Amino acid sequence: MPKDFCDKPSFLVIVCISSPSGFEARRVIRKTWGRDRSVMGHNISLYFLLGQTTDIDIQKNITEEYLLNNDIVQESFYDTYNNLTLKSAMMLKLFTLKCQSKAKYLLKIDDDIYLNLPKLIDDLMTRNQTDNLLMGSAICGSRPIRSSGDKWYAGPSYLFPYDIYPSYISGTSYCMSGDVAEKILNTALNTPIFHLEDVYLTGICAKKIGLNITHNGRFTFHYLKQNFCLYKQLITVHYQEPELIQQVFDSIRDADVEEKCRKEDQIFLVHRWLIENVFMANKTRKIRCS
Repeated sequence: MPKDFCDKPSFLVIVCISSPSGFEARRVIRKTWGRDRSVMGHNISLYFLLGQTTDIDIQKNITEEYLLNNDIVQESFYDTYNNLTLKSAMMLKLFTLKCQSKAKYLLKIDDDIYLNLPKLIDDLMTRNQTDNLLMGSAICGSRPIRSSGDKWYAGPSYLFPYDIYPSYISGTSYCMSGDVAEKILNTALNTPIFHLEDVYLTGICAKKIGLNITHNGRFTFHYLKQNFCLYKQLITVHYQEPELIQQVFDSIRDADVEEKCRKEDQIFLVHRWLIENVFMANKTRKIRCS
């Protein structure tokens, strides 16, 4: 763990969920959206959360990466898909113990996400909601998948015996006020674990404490055709290769792109309407909340 982990006050602590082998993704994030420690006058902290690996060479490289960048947190569980719930719960524990007294917000984000940090900061400042906030791309009416070959297999019915998941937020990225991290963590400690991290923490546990999740259409969890003007209006975009994240970061700051995008604001509104009312309405697993 970084020696100065959450030592200083921060407006926002970002915890990026990364795999041990995700060296290139982390490198690009440090060069692009994760490079600034102050945005719009607010202090930002960024850390990468990893589990354990059995590969000796990868572990050696992680150690070198940690010594160079001082932003790696590696916990004592194997880094597997089925351990994502443990990984995110560990994030909540670290934030609650080390950061909550010094930070207003926590952002959980995957390392294949492009983050428009100024847009997020602007959104949080506008809302000015420093408690009971759990925000992202909300999913409603989603049904458990009972086919064992599916990536989102819910497991045997005794793990989740109901026909519909509670409304939850896509685990690709979500933001919460500091108090929510502690509330969800404490609830999780007394709630049978479920391997689908987003369903468990932002759905089952959030519902158990009576927390209303906040849908924000500027968080996206699916791939969008490359459109820099659209990206400028969004907070997150999913399924981006590291090199494309670099390209997006450079392009949306280009003066020519800025001028072009001023003329395309209405296009963004049309895109968002289509995404929320047509495209996502046809998805059987994930239906966006209105």
